[in-house]
Amino acid sequence: LYQEYLAKNLRTGSKQNAAKIRVLQEHAKILLKEILDDPLSSLKFNTVESLAGDLAAEILQNERIVHHLIAVRRHDFYSYVHSFNTAVLAAGLAAHIGLDRDAVHRILIGMMLHDVGKRTIPPYVLHKLGNLTDTKYTLYKQHVVASSTLLEQEKEMPKEAITIALQHHERLNGKGYPYKLSGAAISIHGRIAAIADAFDALTTPRPHKYPLSPFYALQLLAREAVYYDKDLLASFIKMLGDVE
Repeated sequence: LYQEYLAKNLRTGSKQNAAKIRVLQEHAKILLKEILDDPLSSLKFNTVESLAGDLAAEILQNERIVHHLIAVRRHDFYSYVHSFNTAVLAAGLAAHIGLDRDAVHRILIGMMLHDVGKRTIPPYVLHKLGNLTDTKYTLYKQHVVASSTLLEQEKEMPKEAITIALQHHERLNGKGYPYKLSGAAISIHGRIAAIADAFDALTTPRPHKYPLSPFYALQLLAREAVYYDKDLLASFIKMLGDVE
């Protein structure tokens, strides 16, 4: 009932940015929590697609809304919030470099669902404090292929979304996973996803580490530029350069 109320508010509610941002955040968190927490639940593709459309419209209308949409990261560090934050960050970057509305929409869908394969990974691996053993890390990395497999089962899923799921942990120098792709073998969608995913991971509180400020996270990404597309990273830094 609460989700229905939120959806109705998106269609007929206040046009004020603050109110709409809150509704978008809340609707996304509940939806993504349901998808990520329950291995037996559907991907709710139609609802994800609709929400991605609303987010794309807001971001393309005003890029600065990205700052307000991701503000939730300071208070919540669950997987579903990471999925929402990375979706907003990736969409903001896509809009910043001039991609059209359809492209931004597809990127949002992909990023909201990019980690859905984590629901197939045992909780003792996902929630372990500190570093994983080699065996557990190998198991953890399987979430990437699991995510793409789940997305492929949805016949209307954009191919860009599947690419994002597969490539968001790939690195330009070939040091990523699962396929150790490098250079031109990584699509622009994978490159955008990698930057958004890494930035949010660095700035999100976790039980075993303190978050970095956006400023220091961007500094770290710049120092590790060999992993990322340098032009996209420069655009990302410019987009978020004044985040406090």
